[in-house]
Amino acid sequence: MVALASQIVFFIFAAAVIGSVAGYLVRGIHHAARIADIERAWQTRLTQREQELEALRSGIGQPSGDAEAALLQAKVQADPTLSEAGPGVISPTLADAGQFDSKFSKVLSLIEMLAKSQERVESELKALKGGIGDDVTLEPSQPKS
Repeated sequence: MVALASQIVFFIFAAAVIGSVAGYLVRGIHHAARIADIERAWQTRLTQREQELEALRSGIGQPSGDAEAALLQAKVQADPTLSEAGPGVISPTLADAGQFDSKFSKVLSLIEMLAKSQERVESELKALKGGIGDDVTLEPSQPKS
């Protein structure tokens, strides 16, 4: 009986050790992939900033319009969702149009809701005025001295 209990304890301990090692290895693999993703993102941002900095440096000796055009060109190259509509003007692409439409519809629904609430308040005020009568005027109370 003692031999059986000691074997159970030994195998539970062995399973714990094997599980810990396996967990440590899997966690290391997961973290290595996550670190690589973060490093790629930061490398992309660094490249963008270097392009913008180079555009600004090259624009120091030039007139301001050329510097803005160089900076705009660097931004357009860094972000493909932007397109150049003219010197110094960035126009939205079709991908941005969907976002604009959804925001616009939200604003319109909010305006409609406000208009309905204004109509409701005005009708309630008319009902209150009708109950009081036209000859009664409400005046602010005079402070007692």
